[in-house]
Amino acid sequence: MAAGPAEDGYLRVTWGELCAAEFAHLCSGLDPDEPRLPDSLWVVSGYTEWVSGPEPLISLGWDWRLNGITGMLELASATVRSNLMLIGQDRIDLGCQVTEQLLSRRLSRMDWQPVVASAVGLRQ
Repeated sequence: MAAGPAEDGYLRVTWGELCAAEFAHLCSGLDPDEPRLPDSLWVVSGYTEWVSGPEPLISLGWDWRLNGITGMLELASATVRSNLMLIGQDRIDLGCQVTEQLLSRRLSRMDWQPVVASAVGLRQ
């Protein structure tokens, strides 16, 4: 893996390096109560942050919401916030759009819902 962030603030890793990284829950919280439409499926929403270790430290954060019908936590958007720029085997940046897509794919392989639910006091 790369030794640390580049001047632009990105930590550059390959897809394989990202898949091999193990992530631990750092923090989660609830969004402030907001009025919602009576027919809204979303009853609770929040955020979460996860980190890998050891160095270099990869940070992943995303917004989530509780589906009022299924009772399951789901991603609130396709955007995963991170300090990463994924690179190809040739060490060339894959770009922001591809990086976001692959971060979402990596997130789908994590069992984050029970951890986040427990952290914010929800039953799953």
